[in-house]
Amino acid sequence: MERYFSNFLHLYIIRHAETDLNKNGIIQGGGIDSDINEHGIWQAEQFYQHYKHISFDAVYCSTLKRTQQTVQKFITNAPWVEFLPELNEISWGKLEGQLATQEQKEIYKNLIHEWQQGNVHAKIEDGESALSVQNRLRKALKKIHYNHAKGNILICTHGRALRILLCTVFNYDLGKMDLFFSHANTCVNHVIYTGNAYICMSINDTKHLQTSPIVE
Repeated sequence: MERYFSNFLHLYIIRHAETDLNKNGIIQGGGIDSDINEHGIWQAEQFYQHYKHISFDAVYCSTLKRTQQTVQKFITNAPWVEFLPELNEISWGKLEGQLATQEQKEIYKNLIHEWQQGNVHAKIEDGESALSVQNRLRKALKKIHYNHAKGNILICTHGRALRILLCTVFNYDLGKMDLFFSHANTCVNHVIYTGNAYICMSINDTKHLQTSPIVE
């Protein structure tokens, strides 16, 4: 079985490591280019140690620093590296950079409700809709499939973009993404593309984080 799957394209899709904005409840989005924090550096190292045995044929990241920093050690050794704006996080518009207060949470909650009701065109003022993000993620997938017929591909993106991307590959209802998928920092989603369909091997896998960080 393992030899059979080796002839296909393996996508390891992960979310970036933690940032201080994640930690402090600040809304990031595609317009905020933050660094990973100390705990995020630890998460990235744990991810590297757990998956360094895999020979990745290519690494694809968003153009934002937090994705590139998360997989920097893989970038250093990869024969093919691309930073694609299509993999950037959704724009949360006027909410970006703000503390997630009760008021902001209500705006977010209402947007999710709109999506769940089928209005995937809905967006926050000056932001992006779920559908517009899906359209650009499809372009990223098309590029990756054009460049690679088989092998191991590492993709580092963002929480909301990751949920939308997984809905896209599995042809799930885009409006129900919050019901289908969770996304911890550096979670691994292993998907195999057979040429005709995507097969789910793991979702939101964080076994590499089971070791507690050393606190000095």
